Amino acid sequence: MKIIPKPENITMLEGNFTFSNSTQIVGLDEFLSNDLRKFVDLKNGEKNSCVFTVAQIDEDYRIEIGENIYVVANSNEGIFHAVQTIKLLILEYYKNEYSYIPCCIIDDNYKYEYRGFMLDVCRHFYSISTIKKIIDAISLFKMNKLHLHLSDDQGFRIQLNRFPLLTDIGSIRKGTRGDGKPVSGFYTQSDIVDLVKYAKERYIEIIPEIDLPGHTSALIASYPDLHCKGKEIEVEEYFGIKENVVCAGKESTYQFLEDVLGEIAKLFPSKCIHVGGDEAPKTQWMECDDCKETIKKNGLKTYMGLQSYFTNRIIKYLKSIGKTPIVWNEAYHDGELDKAATIQFWADGRKAQNVKRALKEGYKLIYSNNKYCYLDHPYSILPIKNSFKAINEMNSLMQFGNVFGIETPLWTEWINGEDKLLKMAFPRTLAIAELGWSIAPGDYNDFKDRIDNGLDALFVLDIASASEKQANPNIVSSFFGILKFYAKMIDKELPRTIRNFKNIKK
Repeated sequence: MKIIPKPENITMLEGNFTFSNSTQIVGLDEFLSNDLRKFVDLKNGEKNSCVFTVAQIDEDYRIEIGENIYVVANSNEGIFHAVQTIKLLILEYYKNEYSYIPCCIIDDNYKYEYRGFMLDVCRHFYSISTIKKIIDAISLFKMNKLHLHLSDDQGFRIQLNRFPLLTDIGSIRKGTRGDGKPVSGFYTQSDIVDLVKYAKERYIEIIPEIDLPGHTSALIASYPDLHCKGKEIEVEEYFGIKENVVCAGKESTYQFLEDVLGEIAKLFPSKCIHVGGDEAPKTQWMECDDCKETIKKNGLKTYMGLQSYFTNRIIKYLKSIGKTPIVWNEAYHDGELDKAATIQFWADGRKAQNVKRALKEGYKLIYSNNKYCYLDHPYSILPIKNSFKAINEMNSLMQFGNVFGIETPLWTEWINGEDKLLKMAFPRTLAIAELGWSIAPGDYNDFKDRIDNGLDALFVLDIASASEKQANPNIVSSFFGILKFYAKMIDKELPRTIRNFKNIKK
């Protein structure tokens, strides 16, 4: 059987079950029942039944396929997962408009509670219909989180009634890297309500991110008082690390951000809100009297300590409204970060010493090491087979503390258009789905034997993914692909990014 992600246990039995339009479906709500029937076109055939029941069991779900299908799951979400498995079986064995599913028993459970996909809609904007395609795909492969990166230097992408300039100004930039072609777009509040409902039906939790205190040029362009010196700037059209960060010394900054996050919290019922914390140069803080006074008043020792103070103020507010904060791993600083924060590991040197220290201190961790999980990297840098190298590192991190889950981010600096977006995302996302779900994920060769059915499923969802061959380019293609990827990063703003990166490290 070619199920992705790999189930915990499959016991094969004799015989087949014929799934057809005459199959009686019992115990599913209307949405799931229709979803199951329409996944592939089926003719009328044998009269049999597929019965779904919620009951207390050790597994997430159990499927028994004999003369009839009996599904028992621990929850309604487990029922949903079982339906996804049955859909993949229907597709695998579909022939001549019938699906002869082999009789078997499938016991399945998930390894990690958090199984996520992140989409950056700031560098390039993507429609609600594109996001829904991604939700359809990741839910089919049992992922359960969609992390939306909604604010960055190059755009602010969500309508907030209290702060209309965030979209009137912050959602529009003059061009991209000097091309003179304006870029704009944002989601209305009704868009978000629709998207959240769509995701909820598919057991996907949408986690919004407002990146703070860095990557905030669009915020400052909209409301200049957020700048340490009240400087008027424009929404950035070049990528990289920018020195414009919101002031950590003004009380008005904290009130503004609390109001922003409060409105965000009302739009997204998610338990979590991501508040960034990565790539925040301290240059402007070092020249700011308000920031210096805040350091002195609170007995802080460094400007990194000021960032911890800033982030903890934001975390305190999020806790007060019942939200769990998530931050990128740079926001962690020697135990100064509030323990309520979940840390997302994307880059921490070769030995990940800070991440290991954070785990030992009791922080939860989401694994997103860019070496294995970053979908914006071309296949020449991250072929799909290399995603499985994450297994060893994740297992080693488990000994230090609580690895909460895995997420695969798709940053869009170099990706414009739905076709390219989906080809970069898939099929690599299927590998991350397997690492997040499967108790004992297969190695790449085992996964490769099952990938054809995954590609067929994506095709049914109207997603033209890269082929397995394209996802594992040869040495020559990889060499030129790597050169091309790094060459396009060279522009007039590169020295500024390097300077700001050195400032952060310093």
